[in-house]
Amino acid sequence: MSDTHPGTYMTTALALPSTTRAVADHRRRAWCWLGTGITAVVVGLAVGPGADEAGIGRLRALAVFCVGCGPVAGAVGVAALVNSRRIGLAVATHAWMACSAVAIPPSQGPPRVVLRHPAEGTLIALSVRTVAPRYHLANPEPRGVLWWAEDPRTGGVIAPPGGKYLVRVLPTRSDQVRRRDAEAAVRHGLLDRPTPLQPQLPVLEPSADQAQHLDLSYAALAEAARHFSRPGTDGRLEHKGPDVRTVPWWRVRVLLEISQVRPAAVNAVFAAVMMLLLWWLWARDRPVNPEPQFQRGRRGHRPPLYP
Repeated sequence: MSDTHPGTYMTTALALPSTTRAVADHRRRAWCWLGTGITAVVVGLAVGPGADEAGIGRLRALAVFCVGCGPVAGAVGVAALVNSRRIGLAVATHAWMACSAVAIPPSQGPPRVVLRHPAEGTLIALSVRTVAPRYHLANPEPRGVLWWAEDPRTGGVIAPPGGKYLVRVLPTRSDQVRRRDAEAAVRHGLLDRPTPLQPQLPVLEPSADQAQHLDLSYAALAEAARHFSRPGTDGRLEHKGPDVRTVPWWRVRVLLEISQVRPAAVNAVFAAVMMLLLWWLWARDRPVNPEPQFQRGRRGHRPPLYP
């Protein structure tokens, strides 16, 4: 019989499935922002000149809106891609470490946290680098614990217990601010908190006899994956899918989900609908055709050609 171990320490943070999914989702959102920005600029540049020559006010307003907002969305996408790459490198290189933590409410700017190293007992002051809607992810309460993928040079990544939501952090730059944050954390009792349990993964190791008779063929692995899959809403397992060796990749449901093609298409359609709605709300009161530059005055008089 095989020996069953209750748990083992993770070699890297990516060994946790929830962290792997979080990295993929972060990268997918970044590409969606970048794709939306590029699409908006291309549409604006393609439609704008023709609409201006034809005097179609609403279409010209849409082109101006796309050209104005497209670079902003593209810049957000580029920054998110850079941030996603750094997060991926941190979790692929370092393991999760559960640390007692205290949040430091900032007077302005992003929040800061102070972690206590579970082995050394030292205090680490970190500054959060993320957008405002994600600031709450750096709050360790109510358990007072944050997971940290340690990177001494760049700060690494923190996450609430479970590793599902990733937030990039940097070492707090100012010595004065670091010292003040550490003193505030000590006043909040950070040094008196017990060391939290470290993240572990359940691992099953087959015996030597079983390892010699393992069937690692594609058919055997696919069948094992099907048995380990979750049952559907009717309580039945998924039907056996097509063989990836004989059909295009987009016909294999698992590969299609990994590629994130469908969510990206849905996000692109949603972004296009929102842009059209904003354009309609902004340009509906504008005149369709511009007023003529020259009008006849009183009978027998014409406006001068030059002012």
